[in-house]
Amino acid sequence: MKTTVALTSVFALLAGCAVMVPAHLYPVRGPLAQQSNPPTYSGTLNGSFLPHGTFTVHLAAAVSCRGDWSAVPAEDPTARQMSAAWDEVYGSGFFVANVLGRRTFARGTLTCTDARILHLEFLVVEPGKQDSTIGVVGDDGGNIFKLTV
Repeated sequence: MKTTVALTSVFALLAGCAVMVPAHLYPVRGPLAQQSNPPTYSGTLNGSFLPHGTFTVHLAAAVSCRGDWSAVPAEDPTARQMSAAWDEVYGSGFFVANVLGRRTFARGTLTCTDARILHLEFLVVEPGKQDSTIGVVGDDGGNIFKLTV
């Protein structure tokens, strides 16, 4: 019964009712984090139909990034792809203890208008509560971001 309620909640969060969740990226490591006033970027996490959707983020002056995300199956051999970033942002061992194998764990790749590539991973900590979404984003310039909604 609890599993059905949890899956229904996940579906409601990420499903076809076109959920659009405001999101923010905060640099944690890399050249952007080292600036005296690190930038904060805004975006939108969109749920289309479980288990996938889109993410759009707006970077510096007229640069935007867009891409698709999808759930990461528990048996996916590449699930640990960004585990070091998770542990750097949220603490040692966080990924294995809290993310790996969760049904609400998703990943995506975004392409930016300036040809930059962003790699996104996020977790809905409490299914049905969109404000419990956390994650990490890495770019091809050595930056790691904390994702919050």
